[in-house]
Parts: sequence; structure tokens; C-alpha cells
Amino acid sequence: MKILLIVNPISGSRGIAMKEAEALRKILEESGNSVEMFKTQKRGDALQRTQESDANEFSAVCVVGGDGTLNEVINGVAEKRIPIVPVPVGLSNVLAKEVGASCEPTKIAESLKAKNIIKIDLFEVEFLDKDTKKKRFFAAMAGVGFDADVVSRITSSRKRNLGFAGYVPSIAKSMLSRSRMFSIIADGRIVSNKATYLVVGNVPYYGGPFYITTEASPTSGYMDVVYGEGLSSFSIIKFYAGVLLGTHLRHRRVRYIRCKRLELMPQKEEETPPLHIDGEAVGTIPVSVRVIPKGLSLIVPKRT
Repeated sequence: MKILLIVNPISGSRGIAMKEAEALRKILEESGNSVEMFKTQKRGDALQRTQESDANEFSAVCVVGGDGTLNEVINGVAEKRIPIVPVPVGLSNVLAKEVGASCEPTKIAESLKAKNIIKIDLFEVEFLDKDTKKKRFFAAMAGVGFDADVVSRITSSRKRNLGFAGYVPSIAKSMLSRSRMFSIIADGRIVSNKATYLVVGNVPYYGGPFYITTEASPTSGYMDVVYGEGLSSFSIIKFYAGVLLGTHLRHRRVRYIRCKRLELMPQKEEETPPLHIDGEAVGTIPVSVRVIPKGLSLIVPKRT
């Protein structure tokens, strides 16, 4: 079996990603596999390397990194149907936690040998990036509004590697900015014309201690959507306090829906709220999202 092993060396802490990747390569090669290791150096490297690969070049792609690296690989192989092996060493590892991915090299090697493939839903999203229409895939979550504004600000300030401390200035600036309203069309029906915040989830977990789309399942064939109407940036802080307590869905301005297609349109052309996908700032609305049932193949250990 020929395996592409992609590692983000700065993912996690204290060089854990490289230690994990080296240990995994060793045990895979001892098991008779051919392994090509690729180390990312900057954002976009994992996407480029997987896009360059032929559909039949590798039997699987192992991804040692966090949510961002995994999302790049998903976008590189999604249309080639190459199975992905998530090896979570990042801060959140939203999707990996949901599907039961492991960091233990022996378990990973066993799941590859047994070809323990699970198929989960994949989301295709179209959005604007500097007036250019683009398309991406994701399998965990996306958001519009406050969260995306924070991510967008910290991406432009290049302080993301500072951990939570790097987010503080961006959070403060986002709280002081005015919320921008947008419309939500779910399965062809207008459900809101005054939304200011939205999360699309394929899994319940949103990162950190937050579970927002609490009923989401990556095998349901639907996307779970939580949105707020007329929420100010300060109200969002109260909303997240409710998330920690498990009471956020009781907020009078918060709604929970499920759908297969979603469209988001700005109320004003000059006010286009930002979009993040799996914690990466990618562009702005207008946005359209559709579910591809069982569109992504993952290899993970069998759950006991």
C-alpha cells in the first residue's frame, strides 16, 4: 500500500506533530507499506500537494495536524475519492474527535490494514473572495458573523500562533464593530431576513469547550444550522455563555434548523459578512452550501 503522510510541523506543541509523524512512518514501513512524507511550510501547502496527486497514486492520505491542515487535504482529494486518515495533534481537532480518530501509530496501522473505511457527509460551499466566486469543501463546520470576523481579523494580523492571547485584540475589535444582517434561505424557503450570526455544523463540536449544533451527525444527510437574529456583538458573548451552560438554544433570538441546501445573501451589497470554514477565513457572502451525502471516506479505528 502506498501512503501519503502529510504533516504540519507546527501543529500542536513541543514538536509533537513531527514525533507522531516519524513514529507513524516507522510502523507503516515496518508493516510493508511505501510511505511518502510531506512537511507543510505554509498555509496552502497541503492543498497543493494533494491536488497534484493522481487519483490512483496513493491508497490513503494520513494527515498529522489540526483542523486547517485536514480541511486542505479534504479539498485536495474530495473529488478523487482517496480515503483520509486523520491523525489529530492540533488544538481543536473537531472532526477527528467526532469520528474517533487516533494518535496511536499501532491503531492507525491496523485500521489501514483492515481498510476500516467510514463514509461521512461532505459539504460543498460557494462564496465570494474579493469579488471572485470560489468553491470549497468542508466536513466539520463553517460560520458567518462574529466568529468569522474574529478569524478574519486575526488572519490579517498574523497573530494566530500566539494562541488565545493572539485572539484577544481581534475579539475586542469585533465586539466594537456593527453587526451586518443577511438573509437565510433553507431548501428554497426564506427563514430569516435579519440574521447576524450563523453556524453550519456537520458535528456537534465547534472547538474549545463549545458544542453549538448539538444534534448534528456526520452521517445524517443534513446540515445543522444555528443562527441568531438581531444579535449584537455583545449579545454573542452572552450567547457563548449559554453554549457553555448548554442553554444557548433557549435564547429568544436563536433558531435551530436542518436542511440540505442553504443560501446566505447580504441585506446590503456594501455590507458583506465574512465567512470562515473550519476556522479559516476564506471570503464573504453571498454563500451557498449543499450536502453531499457520504461524500467523504475516512479510515479510523473501529470503535469498541
